[in-house]
Amino acid sequence: MEYPDVRDLRRGQVWFVDLEPVIGREIAKVRPCIVLQDDDFNMSGYFDTVVVVPLSTVTQLEHDMAESDVICEPEETGLSERSAVVWSQVRAISPERFRKRVGRVHGEKLEKIAKFVAYFIGIAID
Repeated sequence: MEYPDVRDLRRGQVWFVDLEPVIGREIAKVRPCIVLQDDDFNMSGYFDTVVVVPLSTVTQLEHDMAESDVICEPEETGLSERSAVVWSQVRAISPERFRKRVGRVHGEKLEKIAKFVAYFIGIAID
């Protein structure tokens, strides 16, 4: 199977990624993920993994119940359904896990996702 070169991946791109195999409660299956890693690191060719954050389908009821969720609309991701960013499952993965590019998240939404992840790992961003 052909997979992308790390140097061709860009921050904000949405890809279907194969997250199997997993251990314990890691998020599983082939699912959309957003590339979070900075383009300078991607283009350097020095790193052979890419930091991503997975997405999961969300219903309106789930959205109303979880104010801390970052919700992406289909027009933002290229997906057919609304998606919640599963920021607690951020991880570095091999480009061999990437299957198909479907869209790209930009601007304020991407920055909001980055802030949630930074907060989650203990980095304060104003």
